[in-house]
Amino acid sequence: MLCVVSTMSRFHRIAVRPAIGLALFASLLILGCGPGEIKLEGTPEDGAKYVTEMFDAWKSGKSLDDFQKSKEPPLIVSDYDWSAGAELKAYELGAAVQNGGNWRVNAEITISTKAKGERKHKVAYAVTLKPAVSIHRADDAEF
Repeated sequence: MLCVVSTMSRFHRIAVRPAIGLALFASLLILGCGPGEIKLEGTPEDGAKYVTEMFDAWKSGKSLDDFQKSKEPPLIVSDYDWSAGAELKAYELGAAVQNGGNWRVNAEITISTKAKGERKHKVAYAVTLKPAVSIHRADDAEF
């Protein structure tokens, strides 16, 4: 009988204790013990202001690279139509709202390309203001 108790105690030390530790660690991960929500910098108006500046530069004929470099510190901007050389003929800014860690600025743009001519698009831009101002086209957003 003494042998059985000794074996159980050894089993407990080798197998059960690590399993309990692993279960506690996994439950902490699932509960999400970590930093709180990251505060979104600025206001919706700040996000809309940067998108308006971007549209004005695009509409005036500036290249995407020139616009990014014209600001100090330089902005991070991505718009595949502007990068591909499309001309911005007109834009109408919509609402700017918080969307996760970004300001989402909706707009309707009229662009022109040699291949497809002039056409309208509903678009959205994700704007962050810190640590750097970044404006990224996000057409996958719902309108």
